[in-house]
Amino acid sequence: MENNDVEPYHIVEDIHGGCAKVYFSGDGVHKIVFTDNNNTHFFTEEYAQCPIKFVEQAANDWATGVRQIVGL
Repeated sequence: MENNDVEPYHIVEDIHGGCAKVYFSGDGVHKIVFTDNNNTHFFTEEYAQCPIKFVEQAANDWATGVRQIVGL
């Protein structure tokens, strides 16, 4: 998933330099795009009909090691 023309709603970095970028969507399907320390995309999670604050917290949790990426 490329998001070159859309600003992330929230960005959080883990201790290894990987990033989780949260993208807000007006259609109700928010996304977290995960990249490694080389900025290489490795996974995208979609959250349908979830409050954006829940998605933001999921990104924060991933960066601090509280949870694993769903689907991996």
